[in-house]
Amino acid sequence: MSRSAIFLRGLALVVSIVAVGCASTRSRSVDRSRLSNDHSRPQPTPASPTPPAPPLIPPLPPTLPAPAATAPVHKEIDVIYGTGGGEQLKLDLYAPKDRPGPFPAVVVIHGGGWANGTKGFLGGITHAFAERGYVAVTVEYRLAPKHKFPAQLQDVKCAVRWLRANAQRYQIDPDRIGALGFSSGAHLALLLGLTEPKDGFEGEGGHLEQSSKVQVVVNMMGPTDLSRPAWPAVTDKLIADLLGGGREQIPSVYRAASPLAYVHRGAPPVLTMHGTKDAIVPFEQAKLLHASLRSVRGISRLEPVKDKGHGEDWSREELLRGLGLIGEFMDKYLKPR
Repeated sequence: MSRSAIFLRGLALVVSIVAVGCASTRSRSVDRSRLSNDHSRPQPTPASPTPPAPPLIPPLPPTLPAPAATAPVHKEIDVIYGTGGGEQLKLDLYAPKDRPGPFPAVVVIHGGGWANGTKGFLGGITHAFAERGYVAVTVEYRLAPKHKFPAQLQDVKCAVRWLRANAQRYQIDPDRIGALGFSSGAHLALLLGLTEPKDGFEGEGGHLEQSSKVQVVVNMMGPTDLSRPAWPAVTDKLIADLLGGGREQIPSVYRAASPLAYVHRGAPPVLTMHGTKDAIVPFEQAKLLHASLRSVRGISRLEPVKDKGHGEDWSREELLRGLGLIGEFMDKYLKPR
């Protein structure tokens, strides 16, 4: 299978999983609301839950290049990259094999409302990055509601520092590291790109002698300003679980967890892709970030996916376009010219 085909299949699987994960969260919120009903009334026997439909992966279009021998890839699974809250944190690493480095690196961050998802969801797209000439890692991080923000950000920052600490071993160029995130993972990728050591999110996970800075960010459908009201109910609940309370109770925490609060001159280039009819993360979030970055003369590219939602209804043509944009944007800012 060609590199483009593998990358597309990985991207299709990712956006499908994001959509299914949000749908399952919505189902749980409905179940919780039933608990507030008057229990003095006879309650019907609940029906057996219907298992969720498997993610739909669009077929590859016939215009893709014919399958060809793929570039060899070195893979390491469940590598311990640090600790968080006393727990070992692991990543999966994919790197070019039998090719001379140094290589740029990319940290790929899964979505799932900060409460679900695993690094294993992203093996396909991470493998494709390695074929493209990157050392790519997909990372796990501590999940809400057990772990509140900023635990998740501390963990992904630790992963970036681990890459730099191991740059010689894996032939990584430590000055060329990017971040790619999906949904809540995009929120963390943006915070990786926009926060600085003075903001106090480094944590104690390991390799504190290294920088957690990244040089480029790809934001796929990510929340950017959690402090704004009028979120969809399902997303509002996820945000409250992440932050430990409602917007009116802890407004300063909502602002502190918002990538928009850290936009500054000199921020890394950001590519944002977002459905204009997203019912999980409103498209307005993408527009707010884009306008803020442009206001400080930052490099921001906003690519709306017209009339589409949170990934569940993206067509194969839109996935192909996304594939091309992600690869080109990363290459432009991470690969030597």
